[in-house]
Amino acid sequence: FSQFQSDVQAISGTDTITFGAGAAHCQLAATGTITLQSGASVTIDGNGLVLAGGTAGAPGGFNLLYVATSASLSLNDTTLEYGAEGILSDGSVVLTNSSITGDGARGIENDSTTEVSVTNSTITGNGGDAIYSNGSASVTSSTISGNGGNGGYGLHVGGAVTLTATILAGNPANCGLQGTLTDGGYNLSTDAYCAFSATGSQSNVTAAQLNLQPLADNGGPTPTIALGPGSIAINAIPLSSGACAVGATTDQRGVSRPQGTGCDVGAYELSPTSVRDVGTTYSPSPQNVTLVAIVSSPTATVNEGTVTFTVTDATNTVVGTATTSGTVSNGQASVSYPLPGGTPAGSYTITAAYHDAAGNFADSSGTATLTISAATTTTTPANATAQDVATSVTLSATVTSPAGTVNEGTVTFTVTDASNTVVGTAVTGNVANGSASASFNPYGLAPGSYTITAAYHDAAGNFADSSGTATLTITTGPPASLTLSPGNTTATVGTTQTETATVQDALGYPVADGTTVSFSVGGITTTSGNATTTNGQASFSYAAILPGTDTLAATAQGGSYPSATATITWVLPASTAWAHLSAANFTTPYVYLGASTTGSGGPAGFLTWQGGVSLLTTHVSALVASGPDATLFGTATVGGQTVEFRIDAVAGIGGTLRLRTSTGYDSGTLHVMTVSVSP
Repeated sequence: FSQFQSDVQAISGTDTITFGAGAAHCQLAATGTITLQSGASVTIDGNGLVLAGGTAGAPGGFNLLYVATSASLSLNDTTLEYGAEGILSDGSVVLTNSSITGDGARGIENDSTTEVSVTNSTITGNGGDAIYSNGSASVTSSTISGNGGNGGYGLHVGGAVTLTATILAGNPANCGLQGTLTDGGYNLSTDAYCAFSATGSQSNVTAAQLNLQPLADNGGPTPTIALGPGSIAINAIPLSSGACAVGATTDQRGVSRPQGTGCDVGAYELSPTSVRDVGTTYSPSPQNVTLVAIVSSPTATVNEGTVTFTVTDATNTVVGTATTSGTVSNGQASVSYPLPGGTPAGSYTITAAYHDAAGNFADSSGTATLTISAATTTTTPANATAQDVATSVTLSATVTSPAGTVNEGTVTFTVTDASNTVVGTAVTGNVANGSASASFNPYGLAPGSYTITAAYHDAAGNFADSSGTATLTITTGPPASLTLSPGNTTATVGTTQTETATVQDALGYPVADGTTVSFSVGGITTTSGNATTTNGQASFSYAAILPGTDTLAATAQGGSYPSATATITWVLPASTAWAHLSAANFTTPYVYLGASTTGSGGPAGFLTWQGGVSLLTTHVSALVASGPDATLFGTATVGGQTVEFRIDAVAGIGGTLRLRTSTGYDSGTLHVMTVSVSP
């Protein structure tokens, strides 16, 4: 309803809204008034649409339609029911082949000075006036009956009225006219307030003479009030050149006039056999539909004979099996008609042929429409995941229907980004056993989330279109490149050096978090370790104990196992100015050490170490001292070779020394006789 309301209210010029054949007797539950804006000219072809504001005995508290000043409404083949009022208008209204019933107050209220035109329509059971018009009114071939339960008129008109071939019955007063009446002839009224004057018009007819039947589905798109046997409205309008002398040439249901020796007064033309339109939905499996025929006679209620129902397609080929009813009862016959499974959606002709074997009632037939609507569907795509370097990912969806398993139609998969821009190329798959899939190429899409829209369409029209959405997640590809930062560099012994590996896939996007990078160091230092990536980066830190050169290698695990190397040159720290270190130990190991710096920090000194390794100083390179701690760097001869050495000292009687060399020797921490450090 809300969509229909919005569509109508958006019209500013001239437009037509048409409901398809499947709308027959389809009900929209109104939740508010539909307003035609000023200047709009709107035609609504309802084709059986029912617009309901409430329920029987409990009308809604709002008018169903409002026509603004300078707007115009043409309403065709539509039922308005159970509103506060059916139509409130400050513009113009044309009502054709429609019914207005069950409203709490007036059926139509026209507060403007324009004309209300009503043709082939039924207005019944409304609480107030059937038609109120401050302007003029024209009513042709219509039935206005049983209104004014809360007081009112059949016609309450301030301007001129033209009334032709119309029944006014059972309203508190059938006419309340302030303007002139043009009597078009052959009108029937149950009181004298209309003051008819033309040929064929009659006042003060009785309800029994009219024999009006209850409002019902008598075939056609809207409910009507049928004429019972013996009604004086039957054949009341003579023929002129084979056609009705006055009034419409068809009735509200679309039945042609005449059906007898003359034409009938009101919205209903009694036909010997009429058939109700029927709607169903497509089904792959066999199904039964109920077909109903009304068999009428001007003289008596029909309670004998049978009706044979046949359904034919556009080529007049019989669909299913012709089926004969039981005995006609109270003028009605019905069958459960078998439709083969897979009967295509579309419109079919129902032919109902009446036959009375006793010969009391003549044979007759009528036709109506069987509409097979497309079965509803639900399309549910599945989420999918692919790498940005992939060239194919399978997108899939299920298509379900209450009618049964879907084995026709296609699903088109479209992928869009966050700005709703289509990415890649849409792909289509055929539906089989309720599923469809297609291969989509995601290559080059940036990692992230995308929307998959799966749209189902059945070219045969048996299943209705539907669509659904899911998520396509694009992840980065496997490692394809690795770079190190800062790469080749110089670092100072005593500090920590960090190298960061940046790992990307083949398209240059950071690899997935958690990718392992293996690091190894060789040279003056030997160490290794693993780290995992975050946002495509992993870091490794280490420290060297001696000056020299290291080669750090990093390798990403997975993909093409990309790797890179960096050269790290470790240099000595600056010596501490005016520093002094001395140590002595005359047991094992034998140590005799002395080193100092000047104001400019240049070191000088000597070292003899005997025990574990034999070392004789060749050069003192740096002395770093602070409080009780000192570190001495230099070169020495070990086994005839020059090696780098480092001594870490802690001052005190029984202080400690630790000697490490570039050959890998490590004395561990040793207590010696004396260690002196200054400053």
